[in-house]
Amino acid sequence: MDVKNNLDALLGAVKQANQAILNIYDKPSFDVENKADDSPITEADKASHLILISAIAELFPDTPIVSEEDDHNDTFEKLQSDAFWLIDPLDGTKEFVNKNGQFSVCIALVKHGRPFFGIVSIPTQDTLYYGGPEFGSFKQIARGEPEVVQVAPEPTNIVTASLSHLNEATERYIGQHYPDATIARAGSSLKAMMVAEGLADAQPVLGGQMKLWDLAAGHAIVVGAGGFVSRPDGGEVNYQLTDTLLVGDFVTRATEAL
Repeated sequence: MDVKNNLDALLGAVKQANQAILNIYDKPSFDVENKADDSPITEADKASHLILISAIAELFPDTPIVSEEDDHNDTFEKLQSDAFWLIDPLDGTKEFVNKNGQFSVCIALVKHGRPFFGIVSIPTQDTLYYGGPEFGSFKQIARGEPEVVQVAPEPTNIVTASLSHLNEATERYIGQHYPDATIARAGSSLKAMMVAEGLADAQPVLGGQMKLWDLAAGHAIVVGAGGFVSRPDGGEVNYQLTDTLLVGDFVTRATEAL
């Protein structure tokens, strides 16, 4: 499974998904439906999903794909595979609907329960992040040269938290572990990217409703940038040993110490 030799094709597919999303985002209006879990879905989610699953299936025909917009009839069977792709075709649909620009596209390759490689794109900023534990991590703006990203070598005293879903449990954790930090609110996977490129010290999430595909790509990129992702007690976030699609509590951070 050669990610490096297929990197240009993967990035190209994500850019194609970005454009499909922006074509709909720039419309005066678009339809918004509610899924069974009451989360929103738009034609942009669906268009991005089709582009990404088609491209990845062609590049990696033997590797299962789990997308947020699947029917999920065989999702848990796929999650038991040694390797699988996790896709969030439009992470932050609420931000998309609110037209604040803070949404992203996320794809991740998981091997043996751990994120191996990820791509996070921010369509409204024409920006791509990609990488993983064996690759290092990079940021590319428009058609510029990719630049290495690394977590902050010294504390920034900034902690990032959800723009739309910050809850009491997370606020309490931040108050206990980062009492002097300023909280920077951001949408979708922009929070994890702030940690990856040294703009924030941590992204704690407790009691949240994030799904596996919401975290996996950012997880890979943060680790590739020298950071860490774990449970608040230091335990591993494993994407294979799970009986739920919910991620559960985790802390993305620049330093190993909790």
